[in-house]
Amino acid sequence: MFYVLDHELNFETRSFFTTEIDQELDYWKGRVNKVEAFKDIINKKFQKKFDFLQIRYRINKLLTLSSGEAAMDSFNFVGLSKEQKSKGEAFF
Repeated sequence: MFYVLDHELNFETRSFFTTEIDQELDYWKGRVNKVEAFKDIINKKFQKKFDFLQIRYRINKLLTLSSGEAAMDSFNFVGLSKEQKSKGEAFF
């Protein structure tokens, strides 16, 4: 089975993500709530052709770097609550 593409495959490699682009994504992350809007802003400002999935991955990576891993946060919370319970202190 063969598929015919009706468009050219244009995309940017991840090496084109610069610190300026990361700073721009960081600036817009609390102001824009759709990845498609992020993609449009970045592609227009920096004259790039990033794909939706590339932008989504980069946003998630930046969120993980700034906020930490959610699993690790949960692990620390459970450890803290067990420690508080063992000392006889209430933990709600």
